[in-house]
Amino acid sequence: MPAVYPVSVKTFAVRTDTVDTVFASNVNDVQNEIQAVEQTLGVSPHVWAGAPVGRPLSALATTTPFQAATYTSVGARLDAVQTQVAALTQIANQQLYPVNAPQQPAATIQCTGQMTTPGVGAWQPFLWSGTSYDPAGMYQGGADVLCPQSGWYQVSVSVWVPVAQVVGLHHANARVLVSGAEVATGASHAQPGTVDTHRVSVSWGGPWRAGQTLQVQVSHAPADANNTQLLALATLSLSYQRSIS
Repeated sequence: MPAVYPVSVKTFAVRTDTVDTVFASNVNDVQNEIQAVEQTLGVSPHVWAGAPVGRPLSALATTTPFQAATYTSVGARLDAVQTQVAALTQIANQQLYPVNAPQQPAATIQCTGQMTTPGVGAWQPFLWSGTSYDPAGMYQGGADVLCPQSGWYQVSVSVWVPVAQVVGLHHANARVLVSGAEVATGASHAQPGTVDTHRVSVSWGGPWRAGQTLQVQVSHAPADANNTQLLALATLSLSYQRSIS
């Protein structure tokens, strides 16, 4: 009969001397199974010939881990392979899911609405309402956001200022200040007779050092009969990018 290995495992009947007759087919079955095992394992299955020429590892074949190796048994070779797989899996997991990796500072902070007084250059700081993400504790209340770790940061701000029908050209402005110094600004304009919402986007990337403050301010002008104090809303996003040391 043809060998059943490696699809399944052959079961042989137990023979007893001077009791059972052994036929040629019984011996042939054993030989067929042995041959199937040999063909499955191949020649010298306990030996690794090294990194194949032309494969990505061939360039590393001169280093010890990639040279040919002979093991004491197939089991010993499989144990070595499994050990390497386990080690590589651990390294990959540490890189993809670092357990004790330092938290890179980042935050998303919102102002859900505050009234602002019109005036050219009448800058008013946003008094933040809260955060949706801030594991480093950058926001501690009020208008200032505190830098927890020196580095290069990316900052983006979105500001909304709804207006009623304007009599003349109306402006809304937003700016970012680091330790009191303006580092970025943006503006929106509403044409006469329109009813719209100012949308101002401001972005900045630069060095921000531990202990320095960051503030976002808004202004709008001019005042008219329909637009005196206006509601302003904002979302501030900050993220650490890299070290500056």
